[in-house]
Amino acid sequence: MFYLLRLISDIGRRTSDARVMGVAEKVNGMTPLEVLGEAWLRLSRRARRTIRPLTVKYSSPSISDAELDSHLNIGRRVDLLAYFKKRVYPRFCGGLAEIGRSSELLIELFPHTASQVVWEADEIEKRRFFIFGREYQLDGEIDWHRDFSTGARWPLEHYTRVPIIHRQAGADVKVPWELNRLQHFSALGIAYNVTQMEKYAEDFSRQLNSWAQSNPVEFGVNWTCAMEAALRAINLAMSFFLFRGSETFDEKLLRTLLKLLLEHGRFIRRNLEFSYRATSNHYLSDLAGLLFIGVLFPEFKQSRRWAQFALRELLREMDKQINEDGTDYEASISYHRFVLELLLHCFVLCKVNGIALPDRYWERLRRMFEFVRCYLKPDGTAPLIGDSDDGRVIIWKTRLPIDHSYLLPIAAVLFEDEDFKRESWLCEEGLWLFGESGIEIFNDLPRTNKQARSQAFPRGGIYIQRERDLYAIIDCGDNGIYGRGSHGHNDLLSFELYADHRTFLIDPGTYVYTADRDWRNRFRSTCYHNGVMVDGEEINHIDERAIFALAADAEAKVNVWQSNTRYDLFDGEHNAYARLSNPVVHRRVMRFDALEGFWLLTDKFSGRGAHRFDFFFNFDVGLDVQLFSDGVVIAGDEGATALALIPLQRAQLKREIVERFVSRVYGCKERSQGVVFSIEAAVPFENSFLLIPYKRGDEGKLERICSTDFSVATE
Repeated sequence: MFYLLRLISDIGRRTSDARVMGVAEKVNGMTPLEVLGEAWLRLSRRARRTIRPLTVKYSSPSISDAELDSHLNIGRRVDLLAYFKKRVYPRFCGGLAEIGRSSELLIELFPHTASQVVWEADEIEKRRFFIFGREYQLDGEIDWHRDFSTGARWPLEHYTRVPIIHRQAGADVKVPWELNRLQHFSALGIAYNVTQMEKYAEDFSRQLNSWAQSNPVEFGVNWTCAMEAALRAINLAMSFFLFRGSETFDEKLLRTLLKLLLEHGRFIRRNLEFSYRATSNHYLSDLAGLLFIGVLFPEFKQSRRWAQFALRELLREMDKQINEDGTDYEASISYHRFVLELLLHCFVLCKVNGIALPDRYWERLRRMFEFVRCYLKPDGTAPLIGDSDDGRVIIWKTRLPIDHSYLLPIAAVLFEDEDFKRESWLCEEGLWLFGESGIEIFNDLPRTNKQARSQAFPRGGIYIQRERDLYAIIDCGDNGIYGRGSHGHNDLLSFELYADHRTFLIDPGTYVYTADRDWRNRFRSTCYHNGVMVDGEEINHIDERAIFALAADAEAKVNVWQSNTRYDLFDGEHNAYARLSNPVVHRRVMRFDALEGFWLLTDKFSGRGAHRFDFFFNFDVGLDVQLFSDGVVIAGDEGATALALIPLQRAQLKREIVERFVSRVYGCKERSQGVVFSIEAAVPFENSFLLIPYKRGDEGKLERICSTDFSVATE
């Protein structure tokens, strides 16, 4: 109650002031009713977390056969196994509705993938798991509570008393969480349907029973986050459709699965990750989990309420979390993909089960795919802007985390739109989502070879310049979630640059979250991005202890965005360094010459006083970076194309090559190189660089461009 009274008194004290901005900053734009609601939420959650451990019993399963029967609306005389094996509706998705035919098509159209998934299932049966790019060989039974990379084990206590951050150095809760999402069940299930070998269904049965016995509801690390339970529930629901045709799938296994689904639904509903202040992909995941259970298992007496609530809230959250331009509001490309997958699977679920959704939400989903089409590099990989923990909803096919290319053929079928058809064949994910009809729709679409164009996404703060195999993506947005910065980095005015089949200048990715605070903060720091640091200060202050928060020190704005057939012009600025005793505003102009194929990068600083300016250029893994005496940098590999980085004020700049790291897979980092240009100067001050991709042997391009007078272009 103290927290509630404190917030109420604070509002009363501060709203009487004419400067209401103080209140807005304190409660982040919330109304008084929302503040009261948030206070009540926190108070009730604190009370529940105190009382709940005293009342819940340690029991696995917590639901008896008799209690399960009492929660089912199918009558006691019904043959439970026969009923669930034979029922046609509801459907998970088009491909699983005709699973026999889909399996045949996988073998026929994607023989390599079919062989790969059987190999993966064999490895799983041998207890060899691949988690975040690492291989783990387990001995005997799976320890569902252990981080296999460090050996750290979380206690089997009530989840309210289980710390997410383990005392053991380097321990990462995401390792057990990733395994406990049970997404590897899809590999076992697809392998079973492709080969009709019972050993895969038998292994599923062993693992399901092991998990149920080792994870009594509300006990252990795998119940500490409702999002994890929700993603696990979706994959448990999918497993029912993958394995129900096997001989191994008997009534005992069915009951175990139904009990788990019922437990997960009740747990998610009690522990929704909702906040009046801001919601995120966590709450969306909670809702998706409830929706899948509610729609796919209407036999549960609670299912109708769960499904109605989840769908209503899901659409409401879509209005809130998905910007009008189709970008997710968490300031992360990886999380955009994850949220898109959540919504995609929910929309497909509704479509195949005759649940109508308003057209405007389909249009918003389409815009999310449009954003993907534009941010994908020419090789189909995604930039690493913002956090990335490799999160997926369902693993229909194992892919590298930066491979987002499969989303486009899915969109082509979903919206029957050839603009999304970049390839000649539908992806494996599309086969499972839509079945044979999806292949027919995709094949009937003409292949237009329409290329993505330069485009601005102002609500998301993303600006993309591209022509043929040249590409740059610029970040000029807030920290995400109204400036809270849970998954944003200090990357204002930073960019990635790609040319001729490879990335040259790169965002570093994430590496880790809770496992190592120092590395976590290094990967989201200013110097690890292709931006500018003033006086050694971060763009937004980083609290070393708050690994999911950035101070909202900077306000960004775009002055000019122009795009035509000759050039693209981005002109943006931020005021992060206005907080210095001698304030500075950083303005960056990035002009892409589409005809000649190069960029002119100009940084302008206004304010007062003398300052130190550090200009960071961080190169991708595998590039040989050479720094010449005149300040010119040449970066290249064995390929035909190199990148020349040429400062136009060479004599004044100090320069050095520094060690950097890039993380394309969560938990893994690779050594790379960066170049730092430094200067001490009084403002107003400006500095320019040329970024010129060129074919080796065509140094004449460099001479031709360098001889150009850029004084007009930088005004």
